[in-house]
Amino acid sequence: MKTIQYNVLREKIENDHDHTWIFGTASQSFIGRLIRKATKTKVSHVGFLVFFFDRLWVVEMMEGAGCRVVPASNRLKNEKFVQVGRIKTDMFQIDFIRSILADVYMVQYDMIGALLSPFIDTKTGQAFCSEWVSRKAQIQFSTLDRGIYPSDVMEKCEYPPYQLIF
Repeated sequence: MKTIQYNVLREKIENDHDHTWIFGTASQSFIGRLIRKATKTKVSHVGFLVFFFDRLWVVEMMEGAGCRVVPASNRLKNEKFVQVGRIKTDMFQIDFIRSILADVYMVQYDMIGALLSPFIDTKTGQAFCSEWVSRKAQIQFSTLDRGIYPSDVMEKCEYPPYQLIF
């Protein structure tokens, strides 16, 4: 897997208005470990990387917090494994950012949906990381007969994801 330095990634995202940038992590939380074990994949959490107000931000759906926005450098620097990829988007960048930021106050995390997604189809508009990211980024998963895994989202990226290094 190719690697990318944080400062190079930040500049790429700042100047790229045709793609939606997604990150995936191997979360060390109890839920993250459970998801990795159940899905047999390396990635257990996904979210968006967006650039606004002269800063790179993480926008993600988190258990216990719902949708949140935090500085990317603070959020990702202590993760043991971070993948970063991009997908083509038809939305104007500012409309996409407005769309995901609207969820900060309106959408709560669905813990039950997250735990059931490896076993049953939970594509019912539930709000947990992979379902939320795929819905907001308009990624189609119509052929799956189960919930959407974080690794499914990362596999939809245009090219093999980078591994982020600080």
